[in-house]
Amino acid sequence: MARFLLVIAGVLATLHSQPVGAVQPCAYPNTCAQLSITSATGLPGDVANVEIWFQQGPSDGAPGGVDEIAALALTLSFDVGGADAPLWLADCSENVNGLPNAVTPDAALANFNIVVQNATCTGGRTHCLCPDPTSGIAPDRFLNLAVYGPVVNSGATPAVATLPSGRFVSIAFQIEATATGTVPLHVYNTWTDSQHPQSTAFVSMGDDLQVDQTCAPLAKPPCGPGSVSQLAITDGAIVVIATPTPTPTCSATATATPTSSTTAAPSSTATVTPTGTATLTPTQTGTGTASPSGTPTPTPSATPSSSPTGTPVPTSTPTPILTPTFTPSPPRCVGDCNNDGVVTVDEILMLVDFALQGASPLGCPVSDEDGNQQITLDEILTAVHNALNGCPSR
Repeated sequence: MARFLLVIAGVLATLHSQPVGAVQPCAYPNTCAQLSITSATGLPGDVANVEIWFQQGPSDGAPGGVDEIAALALTLSFDVGGADAPLWLADCSENVNGLPNAVTPDAALANFNIVVQNATCTGGRTHCLCPDPTSGIAPDRFLNLAVYGPVVNSGATPAVATLPSGRFVSIAFQIEATATGTVPLHVYNTWTDSQHPQSTAFVSMGDDLQVDQTCAPLAKPPCGPGSVSQLAITDGAIVVIATPTPTPTCSATATATPTSSTTAAPSSTATVTPTGTATLTPTQTGTGTASPSGTPTPTPSATPSSSPTGTPVPTSTPTPILTPTFTPSPPRCVGDCNNDGVVTVDEILMLVDFALQGASPLGCPVSDEDGNQQITLDEILTAVHNALNGCPSR
Protein backbone atom coordinates (compact mmCIF):
# COMPACT_ATOMS: atom_id res chain seq x y z
CA MET A 1 0.00 0.00 0.00
CA ALA A 2 2.82 2.39 0.82
CA ARG A 3 4.33 1.84 -2.63
CA PHE A 4 0.93 2.41 -4.20
CA LEU A 5 0.44 5.71 -2.39
CA LEU A 6 3.91 6.81 -3.47
CA VAL A 7 2.85 6.26 -7.07
CA ILE A 8 -0.16 8.52 -6.52
CA ALA A 9 1.94 11.12 -4.72
CA GLY A 10 4.47 11.07 -7.53
CA VAL A 11 1.78 11.66 -10.13
CA LEU A 12 0.49 14.70 -8.23
CA ALA A 13 3.90 16.11 -7.31
CA THR A 14 5.13 19.35 -8.86
CA LEU A 15 6.55 18.34 -12.24
CA HIS A 16 8.32 20.33 -14.95
CA SER A 17 7.40 20.03 -18.62
CA GLN A 18 9.30 17.24 -20.27
CA PRO A 19 9.07 15.46 -23.64
CA VAL A 20 7.89 11.86 -23.77
CA GLY A 21 8.22 9.07 -26.31
CA ALA A 22 5.59 8.24 -28.90
CA VAL A 23 2.68 6.44 -27.24
CA GLN A 24 -0.26 5.05 -29.20
CA PRO A 25 -3.84 5.80 -28.10
CA CYS A 26 -6.28 3.02 -27.30
CA ALA A 27 -7.41 1.83 -30.73
CA TYR A 28 -10.65 0.23 -29.52
CA PRO A 29 -12.17 2.09 -26.53
CA ASN A 30 -14.44 -0.83 -25.61
CA THR A 31 -11.30 -2.84 -24.77
CA CYS A 32 -9.89 -0.16 -22.42
CA ALA A 33 -10.94 1.68 -19.30
CA GLN A 34 -12.72 4.94 -20.19
CA LEU A 35 -12.56 8.46 -18.75
CA SER A 36 -15.06 11.14 -19.86
CA ILE A 37 -15.46 14.86 -19.15
CA THR A 38 -18.92 16.24 -19.87
CA SER A 39 -19.57 19.59 -21.57
CA ALA A 40 -21.75 22.54 -20.53
CA THR A 41 -22.96 25.92 -21.76
CA GLY A 42 -23.48 29.14 -19.82
CA LEU A 43 -23.79 32.89 -19.98
CA PRO A 44 -21.02 35.21 -18.77
CA GLY A 45 -21.33 35.35 -14.97
CA ASP A 46 -23.15 31.99 -14.74
CA VAL A 47 -22.06 28.83 -12.92
CA ALA A 48 -21.50 25.85 -15.25
CA ASN A 49 -21.39 22.28 -13.92
CA VAL A 50 -19.33 19.53 -15.54
CA GLU A 51 -18.83 15.92 -14.48
CA ILE A 52 -16.01 13.36 -14.55
CA TRP A 53 -17.09 9.79 -15.37
CA PHE A 54 -15.05 6.57 -15.24
CA GLN A 55 -15.72 3.13 -16.69
CA GLN A 56 -13.72 0.00 -15.86
CA GLY A 57 -12.34 -2.00 -18.79
CA PRO A 58 -13.76 -5.40 -19.75
CA SER A 59 -12.94 -8.34 -17.49
CA ASP A 60 -10.01 -10.52 -18.49
CA GLY A 61 -10.70 -13.20 -15.89
CA ALA A 62 -7.32 -12.69 -14.20
CA PRO A 63 -6.29 -10.87 -11.00
CA GLY A 64 -5.65 -7.17 -11.48
CA GLY A 65 -5.71 -5.59 -14.88
CA VAL A 66 -7.64 -2.90 -16.68
CA ASP A 67 -10.95 -4.20 -15.28
CA GLU A 68 -9.84 -3.77 -11.63
CA ILE A 69 -8.55 -0.20 -11.55
CA ALA A 70 -8.28 1.01 -7.94
CA ALA A 71 -6.61 4.41 -8.34
CA LEU A 72 -6.80 7.24 -10.85
CA ALA A 73 -4.83 10.50 -10.92
CA LEU A 74 -5.27 13.26 -13.51
CA THR A 75 -4.89 16.94 -14.32
CA LEU A 76 -7.97 18.61 -15.81
CA SER A 77 -6.92 21.75 -17.69
CA PHE A 78 -9.24 24.68 -18.43
CA ASP A 79 -6.59 26.97 -19.91
CA VAL A 80 -7.24 29.07 -23.03
CA GLY A 81 -3.66 29.77 -24.04
CA GLY A 82 -2.37 32.64 -21.95
CA ALA A 83 -5.47 34.87 -21.83
CA ASP A 84 -7.08 35.87 -18.55
CA ALA A 85 -8.54 32.78 -16.91
CA PRO A 86 -12.23 32.66 -17.95
CA LEU A 87 -13.12 30.06 -15.29
CA TRP A 88 -12.46 29.42 -11.62
CA LEU A 89 -14.01 27.25 -8.90
CA ALA A 90 -17.45 28.58 -8.04
CA ASP A 91 -17.10 27.88 -4.27
CA CYS A 92 -13.72 27.48 -2.54
CA SER A 93 -15.05 26.93 0.98
CA GLU A 94 -14.24 23.47 2.32
CA ASN A 95 -16.94 20.79 2.62
CA VAL A 96 -17.16 17.72 4.88
CA ASN A 97 -14.97 15.73 2.49
CA GLY A 98 -12.13 18.22 2.87
CA LEU A 99 -12.74 19.35 -0.71
CA PRO A 100 -13.80 22.73 -2.09
CA ASN A 101 -17.58 22.97 -2.14
CA ALA A 102 -17.37 23.33 -5.92
CA VAL A 103 -16.17 19.69 -6.11
CA THR A 104 -18.90 17.19 -5.21
CA PRO A 105 -18.10 13.43 -5.17
CA ASP A 106 -20.74 10.95 -6.23
CA ALA A 107 -22.40 8.96 -3.44
CA ALA A 108 -20.81 5.76 -4.82
CA LEU A 109 -17.39 7.10 -3.72
CA ALA A 110 -18.41 7.64 -0.10
CA ASN A 111 -15.73 5.24 1.22
CA PHE A 112 -13.00 6.22 -1.25
CA ASN A 113 -10.23 8.75 -0.93
CA ILE A 114 -10.64 11.88 -3.09
CA VAL A 115 -7.97 14.58 -3.17
CA VAL A 116 -7.78 17.93 -4.99
CA GLN A 117 -4.04 18.42 -4.58
CA ASN A 118 -3.90 22.10 -5.59
CA ALA A 119 -7.07 23.29 -3.84
CA THR A 120 -5.41 25.82 -1.50
CA CYS A 121 -2.07 27.57 -1.12
CA THR A 122 -1.39 26.21 2.36
CA GLY A 123 2.06 24.88 3.23
CA GLY A 124 3.87 27.61 1.34
CA ARG A 125 2.51 26.73 -2.10
CA THR A 126 2.93 29.46 -4.68
CA HIS A 127 -0.04 28.40 -6.81
CA CYS A 128 -3.49 26.89 -6.21
CA LEU A 129 -7.11 27.00 -7.29
CA CYS A 130 -8.26 29.07 -4.32
CA PRO A 131 -5.56 31.58 -3.28
CA ASP A 132 -6.18 34.23 -0.66
CA PRO A 133 -7.66 37.24 -2.53
CA THR A 134 -5.09 39.50 -0.87
CA SER A 135 -2.11 37.33 -1.86
CA GLY A 136 -1.85 38.53 -5.44
CA ILE A 137 -1.65 34.90 -6.64
CA ALA A 138 -3.64 34.11 -9.79
CA PRO A 139 -5.89 31.02 -9.52
CA ASP A 140 -4.64 27.87 -11.26
CA ARG A 141 -6.10 27.05 -14.66
CA PHE A 142 -6.02 23.33 -13.91
CA LEU A 143 -7.25 20.90 -11.26
CA ASN A 144 -5.11 18.02 -9.94
CA LEU A 145 -7.41 15.18 -8.84
CA ALA A 146 -6.68 11.75 -7.33
CA VAL A 147 -9.24 9.05 -6.48
CA TYR A 148 -8.23 5.75 -4.87
CA GLY A 149 -9.86 3.02 -2.85
CA PRO A 150 -9.42 1.98 0.79
CA VAL A 151 -7.25 -1.00 1.78
CA VAL A 152 -9.38 -4.14 1.86
CA ASN A 153 -6.64 -6.64 2.73
CA SER A 154 -3.88 -5.77 5.21
CA GLY A 155 -1.99 -9.08 4.81
CA ALA A 156 1.45 -9.62 3.34
CA THR A 157 0.17 -8.41 -0.04
CA PRO A 158 -2.39 -5.70 0.71
CA ALA A 159 -5.07 -5.06 -1.88
CA VAL A 160 -7.07 -1.95 -2.55
CA ALA A 161 -10.79 -1.74 -3.38
CA THR A 162 -11.53 -1.27 -7.06
CA LEU A 163 -13.19 1.94 -8.22
CA PRO A 164 -16.88 1.87 -9.16
CA SER A 165 -17.92 2.62 -12.72
CA GLY A 166 -20.05 5.73 -13.16
CA ARG A 167 -19.92 9.40 -12.22
CA PHE A 168 -16.98 10.33 -10.00
CA VAL A 169 -17.33 14.04 -9.25
CA SER A 170 -19.22 17.15 -10.31
CA ILE A 171 -17.27 20.41 -10.61
CA ALA A 172 -18.95 23.84 -10.51
CA PHE A 173 -17.09 26.50 -12.51
CA GLN A 174 -17.79 30.22 -12.27
CA ILE A 175 -17.69 31.86 -15.72
CA GLU A 176 -15.92 35.23 -15.89
CA ALA A 177 -18.35 38.10 -16.60
CA THR A 178 -16.35 39.12 -19.69
CA ALA A 179 -15.62 35.57 -20.95
CA THR A 180 -16.43 34.58 -24.53
CA GLY A 181 -15.94 31.59 -26.81
CA THR A 182 -15.24 27.98 -25.90
CA VAL A 183 -13.07 26.82 -22.99
CA PRO A 184 -11.64 23.30 -23.58
CA LEU A 185 -11.60 20.83 -20.68
CA HIS A 186 -8.58 18.63 -21.38
CA VAL A 187 -6.95 15.75 -19.48
CA TYR A 188 -3.17 15.73 -20.07
CA ASN A 189 -1.96 12.35 -21.33
CA THR A 190 1.10 10.85 -23.00
CA TRP A 191 -0.60 9.80 -26.25
CA THR A 192 -1.92 13.22 -27.34
CA ASP A 193 0.43 15.62 -25.50
CA SER A 194 4.19 15.81 -25.98
CA GLN A 195 4.53 17.62 -22.65
CA HIS A 196 2.53 19.07 -19.78
CA PRO A 197 2.86 22.46 -18.01
CA GLN A 198 4.69 22.84 -14.74
CA SER A 199 2.77 21.63 -11.65
CA THR A 200 0.53 19.35 -13.75
CA ALA A 201 0.81 15.64 -14.54
CA PHE A 202 -0.12 13.08 -17.16
CA VAL A 203 -3.07 10.84 -16.32
CA SER A 204 -2.20 7.58 -14.53
CA MET A 205 -4.17 4.60 -13.23
CA GLY A 206 -3.28 1.51 -11.17
CA ASP A 207 -5.08 -1.75 -10.40
CA ASP A 208 -5.94 -3.36 -7.05
CA LEU A 209 -2.59 -5.19 -7.06
CA GLN A 210 -0.75 -1.86 -7.13
CA VAL A 211 0.34 -2.29 -10.77
CA ASP A 212 0.28 0.71 -13.10
CA GLN A 213 -2.09 -0.13 -15.96
CA THR A 214 -1.94 3.18 -17.85
CA CYS A 215 -0.15 1.64 -20.84
CA ALA A 216 0.79 -1.80 -22.13
CA PRO A 217 3.07 -3.65 -22.29
CA LEU A 218 3.72 -2.99 -18.62
CA ALA A 219 7.13 -1.40 -18.20
CA LYS A 220 8.92 1.39 -16.36
CA PRO A 221 8.10 4.06 -17.12
CA PRO A 222 4.64 2.57 -17.76
CA CYS A 223 4.06 4.66 -20.91
CA GLY A 224 7.38 4.34 -22.71
CA PRO A 225 8.08 4.59 -26.45
CA GLY A 226 6.08 2.05 -28.42
CA SER A 227 3.54 1.37 -25.68
CA VAL A 228 -0.24 1.60 -26.13
CA SER A 229 -2.68 3.37 -23.82
CA GLN A 230 -5.15 1.24 -21.86
CA LEU A 231 -7.31 4.29 -21.09
CA ALA A 232 -9.59 6.04 -23.59
CA ILE A 233 -10.29 9.73 -22.81
CA THR A 234 -13.14 11.96 -23.99
CA ASP A 235 -12.47 15.65 -23.31
CA GLY A 236 -15.21 18.21 -22.70
CA ALA A 237 -15.73 21.97 -23.07
CA ILE A 238 -17.65 24.89 -21.62
CA VAL A 239 -19.27 27.04 -24.32
CA VAL A 240 -19.70 30.64 -23.15
CA ILE A 241 -22.75 32.14 -24.84
CA ALA A 242 -22.54 35.84 -25.67
CA THR A 243 -25.48 38.17 -25.04
CA PRO A 244 -27.17 39.09 -28.36
CA THR A 245 -28.27 42.60 -29.36
CA PRO A 246 -31.95 42.43 -30.37
CA THR A 247 -32.76 43.79 -33.82
CA PRO A 248 -36.29 45.31 -34.16
CA THR A 249 -38.26 44.56 -37.30
CA CYS A 250 -41.26 46.34 -38.74
CA SER A 251 -43.51 46.22 -41.79
CA ALA A 252 -45.52 48.98 -43.45
CA THR A 253 -49.08 48.86 -44.85
CA ALA A 254 -50.52 51.54 -47.11
CA THR A 255 -54.02 53.11 -47.00
CA ALA A 256 -55.21 55.40 -49.81
CA THR A 257 -57.25 58.61 -49.26
CA PRO A 258 -58.62 59.71 -52.68
CA THR A 259 -58.72 63.41 -53.56
CA SER A 260 -60.32 64.73 -56.74
CA SER A 261 -61.07 67.96 -58.54
CA THR A 262 -64.12 68.08 -60.75
CA THR A 263 -65.25 70.55 -63.43
CA ALA A 264 -68.94 70.95 -64.07
CA ALA A 265 -69.66 70.73 -67.77
CA PRO A 266 -72.82 72.83 -68.06
CA SER A 267 -75.30 72.02 -70.72
CA SER A 268 -77.63 74.81 -71.81
CA THR A 269 -80.57 75.39 -74.15
CA ALA A 270 -81.47 78.67 -75.82
CA THR A 271 -84.93 79.63 -77.03
CA VAL A 272 -84.96 82.03 -79.98
CA THR A 273 -88.20 83.94 -80.54
CA PRO A 274 -88.18 85.78 -83.92
CA THR A 275 -90.11 89.03 -84.06
CA GLY A 276 -90.72 91.30 -87.04
CA THR A 277 -93.19 92.84 -89.44
CA ALA A 278 -93.62 92.23 -93.10
CA THR A 279 -94.43 95.13 -95.44
CA LEU A 280 -96.38 94.20 -98.53
CA THR A 281 -96.27 96.48 -101.50
CA PRO A 282 -99.16 95.66 -103.71
CA THR A 283 -98.79 96.05 -107.49
CA GLN A 284 -101.52 96.02 -110.01
CA THR A 285 -101.37 94.55 -113.43
CA GLY A 286 -104.41 95.44 -115.24
CA THR A 287 -107.58 95.10 -113.50
CA GLY A 288 -108.44 92.31 -111.36
CA THR A 289 -106.73 90.84 -108.37
CA ALA A 290 -103.91 92.45 -106.50
CA SER A 291 -101.00 90.22 -105.48
CA PRO A 292 -98.52 91.17 -102.84
CA SER A 293 -94.90 91.56 -103.68
CA GLY A 294 -91.93 91.80 -101.45
CA THR A 295 -90.06 89.64 -99.03
CA PRO A 296 -90.74 89.80 -95.36
CA THR A 297 -87.67 90.79 -93.44
CA PRO A 298 -87.69 89.25 -89.97
CA THR A 299 -85.94 91.11 -87.21
CA PRO A 300 -85.11 88.45 -84.69
CA SER A 301 -84.53 89.33 -81.11
CA ALA A 302 -83.19 86.41 -79.22
CA THR A 303 -83.10 86.20 -75.45
CA PRO A 304 -81.04 83.15 -74.49
CA SER A 305 -81.73 81.64 -71.19
CA SER A 306 -79.24 79.14 -69.87
CA SER A 307 -79.24 77.01 -66.78
CA PRO A 308 -76.39 74.52 -66.14
CA THR A 309 -77.61 71.01 -65.72
CA GLY A 310 -75.90 67.65 -65.52
CA THR A 311 -73.69 65.57 -63.16
CA PRO A 312 -70.11 66.62 -62.20
CA VAL A 313 -67.60 64.47 -64.05
CA PRO A 314 -64.16 63.77 -62.35
CA THR A 315 -61.35 65.00 -64.52
CA SER A 316 -58.41 63.55 -62.48
CA THR A 317 -57.20 60.18 -61.09
CA PRO A 318 -57.21 59.87 -57.23
CA THR A 319 -53.68 60.12 -55.80
CA PRO A 320 -53.05 57.61 -52.90
CA ILE A 321 -51.54 59.04 -49.73
CA LEU A 322 -49.33 56.41 -47.96
CA THR A 323 -49.68 56.39 -44.20
CA PRO A 324 -47.09 53.89 -42.80
CA THR A 325 -48.25 51.88 -39.84
CA PHE A 326 -45.75 49.66 -37.98
CA THR A 327 -46.97 46.23 -37.06
CA PRO A 328 -44.68 43.55 -35.64
CA SER A 329 -43.95 40.69 -37.97
CA PRO A 330 -44.79 37.19 -36.70
CA PRO A 331 -42.07 36.33 -34.15
CA ARG A 332 -39.47 33.67 -34.91
CA CYS A 333 -38.86 31.29 -32.05
CA VAL A 334 -35.12 30.66 -32.28
CA GLY A 335 -34.33 27.12 -31.12
CA ASP A 336 -37.82 25.74 -31.83
CA CYS A 337 -36.58 23.41 -34.56
CA ASN A 338 -39.82 21.36 -34.78
CA ASN A 339 -42.08 24.45 -34.58
CA ASP A 340 -44.08 23.16 -31.60
CA GLY A 341 -43.83 26.42 -29.66
CA VAL A 342 -41.34 25.05 -27.12
CA VAL A 343 -37.50 25.06 -27.11
CA THR A 344 -36.11 21.87 -25.54
CA VAL A 345 -32.67 20.90 -24.24
CA ASP A 346 -32.22 18.54 -27.21
CA GLU A 347 -32.78 21.44 -29.62
CA ILE A 348 -30.25 23.64 -27.79
CA LEU A 349 -27.66 20.84 -27.88
CA MET A 350 -28.32 20.50 -31.62
CA LEU A 351 -27.53 24.21 -32.09
CA VAL A 352 -24.36 23.90 -29.99
CA ASP A 353 -23.28 20.99 -32.19
CA PHE A 354 -23.93 23.07 -35.35
CA ALA A 355 -21.86 25.94 -33.88
CA LEU A 356 -18.90 23.76 -32.82
CA GLN A 357 -18.73 21.98 -36.18
CA GLY A 358 -19.42 25.08 -38.29
CA ALA A 359 -22.18 23.10 -40.02
CA SER A 360 -25.07 24.57 -42.00
CA PRO A 361 -28.20 24.52 -39.78
CA LEU A 362 -30.42 22.76 -42.31
CA GLY A 363 -32.08 20.85 -39.47
CA CYS A 364 -33.15 24.08 -37.73
CA PRO A 365 -33.32 26.99 -40.22
CA VAL A 366 -35.52 29.04 -37.86
CA SER A 367 -32.46 29.51 -35.61
CA ASP A 368 -30.31 31.08 -38.35
CA GLU A 369 -31.51 34.62 -37.60
CA ASP A 370 -28.98 36.46 -39.76
CA GLY A 371 -29.21 34.01 -42.66
CA ASN A 372 -25.45 33.34 -42.82
CA GLN A 373 -25.90 29.55 -42.93
CA GLN A 374 -24.19 29.20 -39.52
CA ILE A 375 -25.31 29.04 -35.90
CA THR A 376 -23.63 31.74 -33.81
CA LEU A 377 -23.30 32.09 -30.06
CA ASP A 378 -25.81 34.94 -30.13
CA GLU A 379 -28.39 32.63 -31.68
CA ILE A 380 -27.69 29.90 -29.11
CA LEU A 381 -28.23 32.44 -26.33
CA THR A 382 -31.56 33.44 -27.85
CA ALA A 383 -32.57 29.76 -27.92
CA VAL A 384 -31.58 29.37 -24.23
CA HIS A 385 -33.65 32.46 -23.38
CA ASN A 386 -36.65 31.01 -25.26
CA ALA A 387 -36.23 27.68 -23.43
CA LEU A 388 -36.25 29.42 -20.04
CA ASN A 389 -38.95 32.04 -20.71
CA GLY A 390 -41.05 30.52 -23.50
CA CYS A 391 -41.33 31.41 -27.16
CA PRO A 392 -42.50 34.94 -28.08
CA SER A 393 -46.26 35.33 -28.46
CA ARG A 394 -47.47 34.34 -31.86
